[in-house]
Amino acid sequence: MRNSSFVEPCVMNTKAEVVQALEDFNYGRFGQIPDDALQPFHHRH
Repeated sequence: MRNSSFVEPCVMNTKAEVVQALEDFNYGRFGQIPDDALQPFHHRH
């Protein structure tokens, strides 16, 4: 029996929208992370 209290996300994008989003990401059109932004901790040796 399926649990009806959990609804899976439904994303409806056309192929053209997905291609555009990937191009935007690859060309840096999603903006830049500021230098003072919180970053994951990387232990330095």
